[in-house]
Amino acid sequence: MGECTRWPSVVFRSPSQRQCLRCGETQQVEPAYCMDCGSPRCAYCPSCAMMGESRLCRPIYAIPGRPAQPDNPAAVQVHLDFALTPAQRDAAAAVRRFIHREGPGECLVWAACGAGKTEVALGAMAEVLQRGGCVLFAIPRRDVVQELEPRLKAAFPGVRVQALYGGSREKYRDAELVVATTHQAIRFFRQFPLVVMDEVDAFPYQGSEMLHYAVERARASDGKVLYLTATPHRELFSRAHRGQVELVYLPARPHGHPLPEPQVVVERSLQLKEGRLQIPETVLNLLHQSVEGDLAQVFVFVPAIHLAQRVGEALRDATAMPPFNHFTGDWVYSSHSRDPDRERKRERFCRGEFPILVTTTIMERGITVPRVNVLVLFAEQDRVFDEGTLVQVAGRAGRTQEYPGGRVWFVGSRVTAAMAGAVEKVRALNREAYQRGYLLPGYYLEKPAWVEG
Repeated sequence: MGECTRWPSVVFRSPSQRQCLRCGETQQVEPAYCMDCGSPRCAYCPSCAMMGESRLCRPIYAIPGRPAQPDNPAAVQVHLDFALTPAQRDAAAAVRRFIHREGPGECLVWAACGAGKTEVALGAMAEVLQRGGCVLFAIPRRDVVQELEPRLKAAFPGVRVQALYGGSREKYRDAELVVATTHQAIRFFRQFPLVVMDEVDAFPYQGSEMLHYAVERARASDGKVLYLTATPHRELFSRAHRGQVELVYLPARPHGHPLPEPQVVVERSLQLKEGRLQIPETVLNLLHQSVEGDLAQVFVFVPAIHLAQRVGEALRDATAMPPFNHFTGDWVYSSHSRDPDRERKRERFCRGEFPILVTTTIMERGITVPRVNVLVLFAEQDRVFDEGTLVQVAGRAGRTQEYPGGRVWFVGSRVTAAMAGAVEKVRALNREAYQRGYLLPGYYLEKPAWVEG
């Protein structure tokens, strides 16, 4: 089994600060009465209580994982039913070079939304598996784990793949490739030569001290971490630019068209006052242009549940009148996290059964609609619409060959730093794609007039 390390479950970092050594929690570890030791001040960690009590009086035991090996490691190959794009091939080669370097390290793959970042990691994963190592593919969201499991099994036939998430049936079997939510990483100790951390910017991983601690502790002492994201957090992005984290670009989508660059629309009359909401003519014209001019569906993103409901009602009224033609009330729906019918509406929208869906940021990720424009209302609400969120919602447009030139509008009462930053991030990837020759011939990227400098 290997060497077993015995630790206290809880330690004091200072007279007033305690830390749980199982999950890394420091904020919620508080003294409480203990039935084991009888102390009224035996520090206890509630953050990882689902794995049993972590208390000051109890030790924990950690054994570095010894991975199961494929029956024939040298034969492990990536199997895909499509060819990688030039951008993917170049990024995958850069990631493999990172894997070959000696010692621990971190690498950030900064990818355009819809560029195929998962496929870029597969070659590096294969090389680790060929050397007899194991790989953890960690993701914050359970639904993505369930989606990725069959894809990874198809990509690595003959490799044992295990999916771990809350409610998964199999928890303790040998596997060379583990795809898991970040919460499940707490089960592992110094096991994985390679940890692939997807959607590193997403909730609940982003901002969680416990989950960062769990993922970091799961990798082997000389292991490597590969971060995949379209919206790197400021701290990670800064570390990459300082050279502390290797940076690999994946700036182009498979169809070779540039990312749709958001247009910022300053509209001060869009506001909810005294319970009344009137949709400005500017917004109605954008919707009319999208649905009846571009023949596109429209995602309308708003920052709050009550606004999803109110904007949905207002649009149903407004689209029943000119200049809209042939609209009925069934053509506008709204949804949010408390909507029990949200999955059915999402599926119907993806099938093209109605043209306008008003939603909160619950649909900022993981959804592709063949022909869609994106309209963000109240975009100045930067507590919700921060830079990363705006990049993600803009990334719903232009994802398919059918409609690669989808349009994006940020509508707000003012231009925020987040709005300007999101536009610049999209433009930066387009410039990178253009300079590297990944875009189809004929694209000349111009600076929009409203951006100064």
